Amino acid sequence: MKEIQAVLATTHVDRHGEKFARSALQGMAERIESKVVPMGVEHDPRVPPQGRIVDAELREREDGEYELVGVMEQFEEGDRVPFLDREIPIRQWGDDSPCVVYDRTYRTEQDQETINEIADLLGAESQREGKKAYEVLSVLTIAGKFVAGSIAAGFLAKVGADAYGALKSKVKELMDRKAEETEEYLFKFNPVVRINSRPVEVEVVLTNPTDEDIEAFFEEGIWELDEAISKHAREEAVKRVVYEYEDRTVTVNFCVRKDGAPLMPKSPQS
Repeated sequence: MKEIQAVLATTHVDRHGEKFARSALQGMAERIESKVVPMGVEHDPRVPPQGRIVDAELREREDGEYELVGVMEQFEEGDRVPFLDREIPIRQWGDDSPCVVYDRTYRTEQDQETINEIADLLGAESQREGKKAYEVLSVLTIAGKFVAGSIAAGFLAKVGADAYGALKSKVKELMDRKAEETEEYLFKFNPVVRINSRPVEVEVVLTNPTDEDIEAFFEEGIWELDEAISKHAREEAVKRVVYEYEDRTVTVNFCVRKDGAPLMPKSPQS
């Protein structure tokens, strides 16, 4: 494991025509002081953390702008990553209603209309997820808060049986549209569950899902999650579990320790 420093963000206008306010960068620095932030690869949820940001500070640049400089521990093969006394943040999805989260690849008027229809079905507002990558991997997320042992039943109860079919139809519509626009796109189901009093974030990723994949996940795969989580999140140190859904099977990809270190399962079905 090696320690490196790098500029995480600045107050300059970026390639997307957006910029951070100084106060926003200061807020990021303060959050990093109390939490530890896993380092991914181009916002791809299928890739385990490659390191973790353990410290940050706001600095004034020579041109009068500001930059957020992070101190990062980069993991290397064979590392025994030491424990930290800080934890990775759990995503906050607002109230108890499920919600739909999208990125800037869903910026067209047609996409926004469909996303708003999904939000109406879920009884919540949609949320845009900011991503500062040159090429953004298209990801549509359905997220929510649930109790371990009743994820599928809880989701169905919150959405309602009448709206469940319409929800699947709208998700298929968006995925079919992305299939025409890009080579790779993801659908992600992202529940936060409570195991006793401990929150655990779960991500189930479907890569380039077809209509049949979406149908199978909502009818079968979602019901497999409770049993899977009971195996992979039973350790107190586990804070996030990432699965992939393919060929009608939920397979664990990796887990993340509460201090940001990846935990790899012993076998694909372990």
